[in-house]
Amino acid sequence: MINWNKQFTALVRETRPTCWGNWGLNSHIQAGAVGIVDPKTGDFRLVRDQLPGVKLVEVAGSQTWEMRSSKVKKTELKPEVSASFKDPQTGIELKADSKIQWTFGDSGSMASEFAVCKEVRISDLTQLNKELKWLAEQASQVGLANKGRIAQGFGVITSVIYATSGMNVGSKDKSSSFSMTGNAKALNTMLGSIAPEASISGSFTSTSEEKSLDKHIWPATANTAATAPIPVAYTFSSFEGDLIIPNWVNTLGSFELEVNSKIGSTYTAKLALRYDTPSGPEEIKGKVIGGQSQTFAAIPLTATNIEIEVKFVDLTDGTFYKKKWDTPLGQWINGKRRLELSGVWPFKTGLKVLEEDN
Repeated sequence: MINWNKQFTALVRETRPTCWGNWGLNSHIQAGAVGIVDPKTGDFRLVRDQLPGVKLVEVAGSQTWEMRSSKVKKTELKPEVSASFKDPQTGIELKADSKIQWTFGDSGSMASEFAVCKEVRISDLTQLNKELKWLAEQASQVGLANKGRIAQGFGVITSVIYATSGMNVGSKDKSSSFSMTGNAKALNTMLGSIAPEASISGSFTSTSEEKSLDKHIWPATANTAATAPIPVAYTFSSFEGDLIIPNWVNTLGSFELEVNSKIGSTYTAKLALRYDTPSGPEEIKGKVIGGQSQTFAAIPLTATNIEIEVKFVDLTDGTFYKKKWDTPLGQWINGKRRLELSGVWPFKTGLKVLEEDN
């Protein structure tokens, strides 16, 4: 069985790495809502409507949201019959002169297109700290806290991306298709491909499909206009005990830093990893020979001021690099960092953080 929200979240994270997807367009996903996220699927279960005292800020703006799996093809055609209809909001007479079709090459392929209109987020995340006791009480009631310590997966939705209209469509079968018919401007407005006009609302007149699909469309019915924006994706803060994980995207046990010497490199590098913990500073040393790697695992989630020093020992000038992360819980979104070392004697050396350096 296909888990659509899991696959949708993976697709969203190709461009928005801190987000969870909302494949089913569930309206209970709101900024400030308190609940549980299943780390395997991204499904959100509401526990409380709002964090006490939370203040939200709204950032207006339009942007194109268009995501497709690799084996999905989109084409715009002329419909077999060009009929007339009235715009559901303005009553203006329009021609149903366009048909947009998506073909899906594989089972599990998906297309997501929306007219994004705004983002709503918590204005001050320190409110989570202020309500930590209350949050622990709510988590305890659903079995996700013990003695005031909250388990990962329980937390607060910190921001939500909203769209005025659009669609999520996924194929349950191989070689399936889905199409929407309507006025060209109305269809493309609905999908966010063109900017909205006052005289034309985003809408469609009919849909058709071949084989089995999983689909979520807004507005949900033909010849209607959307009544309110719907949530498309969201970010989430969770906890490890009383430690806030600002952008929680998966369950973290500890931090991990991998230092990899690129194949073909000839330099040897001495490594020194340093970080602070509530019980004091720590230092771990290591060495990487050309073409090999070393992983520093089990770095505690309470670690701050993580610093790695890399010194190339074959060079007379003692070439070295330093990288530092003051607040890794906020900076290492997936709990990991990978460093790539390069260089062939006697030429220059290099260091690249794969998650950060393009």
